[in-house]
Amino acid sequence: MTDTPRHDDTSDDPTGDAGAGGGPAGDHTRLATYLRDHDALVTSASALAERAVRQNIGTPYEAPLRTILEDIGHDHVALRSVMAVSGVEPSPVRTTASRLGELVGRLKFNGSFRGYSPSSRVLEIEGLAMLTQGRLGLWQSIASVYGPTALPDDVDVDGLQARGTDQLERLRALHVEAAGEAFADASPAVG
Repeated sequence: MTDTPRHDDTSDDPTGDAGAGGGPAGDHTRLATYLRDHDALVTSASALAERAVRQNIGTPYEAPLRTILEDIGHDHVALRSVMAVSGVEPSPVRTTASRLGELVGRLKFNGSFRGYSPSSRVLEIEGLAMLTQGRLGLWQSIASVYGPTALPDDVDVDGLQARGTDQLERLRALHVEAAGEAFADASPAVG
């Protein structure tokens, strides 16, 4: 590995945002902040996928959602590897906030006070698709910032992008199926 950007944050700011202005200190801190933000988003994606798997045990959605969960886990390992080589520590504040955000996201009116609603499944799949799209952007950014020689050997950005694209296609197919099931009896008002 050569030419690896260093993004040390020696500030006492637990969010890692100190010095986020311009200039050399601000430049490396912006990338560190970006990586920490994505680390928090991957944490949210993992929690959302875990919940979706739990809620779909014994359904045709369980296996594909479990595979998505495993993919997210591999993505998180790759991101943490990039962070480590860059000298960027995860932000406990962001990670905790992302977990709380995922919990708050569960508090939605879905037409079912008890139990799991089919519309909840649709929303969870949509959320996973949005977070997957975000990870695709992450891998593109990492490829442009680091280049092929500066990344750890276990980080194959092309492979990560390919898996993300495949994951997004699988989520879109699941979404069509879940939405069809959830709203099969809905009759739109024609005006």
